[in-house]
Amino acid sequence: MVIGDNPLFPYRSSSFITRFFSRCDLNYVHDGSTRCVWTRTVLSELNLGPGVSPNLPSTAILRVIDELFDGYEFEKHKKSIQDALQDLSKLLSREGLEAYLDEDDRCRIRNKKTPRNSSALPQSSKETGKSMRSSRKKMITGLVDDARRFRFCGPSDDPDEQMAVTTAFRHLVIQFQRLAGPILPERAVSQLKAINVDVDNIYSAYEAKAELDALLPDIEDALALYDEAGMAAGGNLWIIDPALISQLEALESSIVDVATLIRICKEINSSYAHGNVLATVLLMRTVLNHIPPVFGQNSFEQVVANSGKSLKESFGHLENGLRKVADFHAHRKIAASEFYPSVAQVEPFKPQFELLIHEVLRLMK
Repeated sequence: MVIGDNPLFPYRSSSFITRFFSRCDLNYVHDGSTRCVWTRTVLSELNLGPGVSPNLPSTAILRVIDELFDGYEFEKHKKSIQDALQDLSKLLSREGLEAYLDEDDRCRIRNKKTPRNSSALPQSSKETGKSMRSSRKKMITGLVDDARRFRFCGPSDDPDEQMAVTTAFRHLVIQFQRLAGPILPERAVSQLKAINVDVDNIYSAYEAKAELDALLPDIEDALALYDEAGMAAGGNLWIIDPALISQLEALESSIVDVATLIRICKEINSSYAHGNVLATVLLMRTVLNHIPPVFGQNSFEQVVANSGKSLKESFGHLENGLRKVADFHAHRKIAASEFYPSVAQVEPFKPQFELLIHEVLRLMK
């Protein structure tokens, strides 16, 4: 059911199996082995974990079942969620259990002999983030609609009416800056922050509207990515902190020229923010090949070997993990069945990659 070999359920390839368990708040990464064998082993392990009740499956298994019946996935793959639910209930009936959808269309499990059910299952961090994302997305979508329907007055209209218009539009702009800013790529954030409305000048409101209208497509694109990538509300849609890139730009060094490194870092953030995962991981590998001379080495493998104990583990994670992911996708041949790398393949390397840029900056200073 999890991998979709059962035709009633959505099919999942290797990367989507990893993403599935990540959405369950479970840290399992498919190792490329046979999907059904690997998944069966993981589920058997999860089934031995603690639960909310001795009359129900483990908490981890309940999360898997809940995620398994994501209505969006069934709709996208044109599958009947009710048929799948009946199939699961038939399997669970051997243990005196049955599956059902609650009022929020979430799959729950109940014991037919006791009043216990899985509705008491505590929210995972992923579910909490998903709820927060949904709320923020709804508010930003409402702001986009408000911006497009906003009615202005003319420059010759009553001054009080002009003041009411400029004040209202200034409030709308501030809401965009506070709510949409954290999910936008760096360039769009800078443009949004630059929008200002002088409440005593109706022409400044006209200019602000023109600037905001030009950004609305970017905001809508970011909303689509925000939902798909599964970022927690307030999370950064970048790999490298823009403040760190700014420090590189301000750096004056006679050792090496960092102009290309700065440009690559910006392209990494831009690619990641726009959902271009493949470009992101390949550019991150490019940085590994680009920066060894800063460390007095010819290759990143040598950088790892000559680093102190604390840095060696982090840099080794990039050399042995990130590089292999990038190499796999760079050299993969087209096939009858294809998949695109998911965000889950890049995110585990964010802390170590930013640490690497920090260390480059420290050595350059």
